[in-house]
Amino acid sequence: MADISNSKGFILVELLVVIAIISILTFTLLFDFNTGEKSLALQRNAYKIAQDIRWAQESTMSAKESALCIAGATGYGIIFDMAVTTTQYRLFVNCDTAYYWNPGSDKILKTVDLDPGIEISEIIRTTSGVPETKTAITIVFVPPDPITYIDTNDTGREAKIIIVDQEDASLTRDIIINNVGRIEIK
Repeated sequence: MADISNSKGFILVELLVVIAIISILTFTLLFDFNTGEKSLALQRNAYKIAQDIRWAQESTMSAKESALCIAGATGYGIIFDMAVTTTQYRLFVNCDTAYYWNPGSDKILKTVDLDPGIEISEIIRTTSGVPETKTAITIVFVPPDPITYIDTNDTGREAKIIIVDQEDASLTRDIIINNVGRIEIK
């Protein structure tokens, strides 16, 4: 007769331990992947916003013409308006000498959607070192340098647009622009 105590197979407890370890490792990897994917989406949207701000700035510097303005473009801008939507922002051509979004004369060039699950959570305008929470902010670039207007003011201001993951409020990115035109992502 064969001796069972000398068998070279696995016992049930050993198999269960191996399955448990593999399950724990798989769960950990999938959980980290989901968090990493959210962080990547947030970073991608922050860079998309910064790139669109830079596009408005460069379009102004190159004196890009727009057929939408009767008298010609006086600059380009971007508007963030949380009262309208927290998942979009708009690029526009400034068609008058009022250096802010004027729906009567300025024309929308493009409405940009943020990725699903990403939204604008807060807009902060800092004037001479004093922060103030806003529901909307307009950034307009005027040639030739370009001069950067943040809510009609061309000196001493900074705008911070904070975007957040809707499911995990601890995941945020800040897009900061000042009157010199420096754009920064934190």
